Amino acid sequence: MKHLLTFILLLVSLTSFSQIKFKFSDTRVIASTTGGAINRGDQFDVIIQANGNSNATTRQLMFDLQYDQTNFEVVSVNHTGTGGNGGILPAGSNIQLSWQNYPSYTYAGNSTYTNGTQRYIANATYVYNATGSNAILRATLTWATALAMPYTSYDRMLIVRFKLKAASTASVFNPVKLNFVAGWNTQGVGDSTFMDSPLSTQIIMNQNFGKYVTGKLI
Repeated sequence: MKHLLTFILLLVSLTSFSQIKFKFSDTRVIASTTGGAINRGDQFDVIIQANGNSNATTRQLMFDLQYDQTNFEVVSVNHTGTGGNGGILPAGSNIQLSWQNYPSYTYAGNSTYTNGTQRYIANATYVYNATGSNAILRATLTWATALAMPYTSYDRMLIVRFKLKAASTASVFNPVKLNFVAGWNTQGVGDSTFMDSPLSTQIIMNQNFGKYVTGKLI
């Protein structure tokens, strides 16, 4: 069994200059990756946007998401690259991305903090339930550069592709939640981040899927 570990830093100085801001791109995801309504067995993307805010200090980010493991499975996690090439990281960045799935965990931390790094360091706690419907996905994004973030507006940064399980029998699902994004600088010191809204997105499937007859009132 994989265990979700929380690291507590005894000495940490959280900087707040030029915080990178994070949010989901949509409050609802209604389309599959092929552009149609989401049906059982289809894949769909949940997109995390970021505002680089001219940040020049952060070099590592940890994204912590919660999703409905009963009905969804993680297919892939990808970053969007550097500015001018589809993403918002500084040009020339040496980018590394890894991710890990933690089945049956539910986030129980304090989500009132707007500082995502504070949410992680001070209060990232979880509840494990072997038969629970939730799971945690953690992705770590690291880059090396001497340049600051090139943009001061929101754009895509991380794309998480899910699949609605073909065996799912549900028609409504637990929302996907962005619990926090924590940041660190080159010295390994926590860099403040800002958790904007929306931080929760509802997945809406085709409600007519599988029906033999649909009616329309005129």
